[in-house]
Amino acid sequence: RLVKVEANYTLQLYPDEGYTLREERSNQHLHRTLLHYLHNCLKYDPFLNIEEEEEEAEEE
Repeated sequence: RLVKVEANYTLQLYPDEGYTLREERSNQHLHRTLLHYLHNCLKYDPFLNIEEEEEEAEEE
């Protein structure tokens, strides 16, 4: 379906893992990939928003 509607998607396969990620390097890769997706595709930087909220709290 995703190809049919020309949706942008990424499939991540971890061949040495089962249904859960047990290797630390696999977990790190997954988290880096998710943050990269949020930053580039959604133009959202969760760390930047935390800093902005802290600055707003200091101003009040």
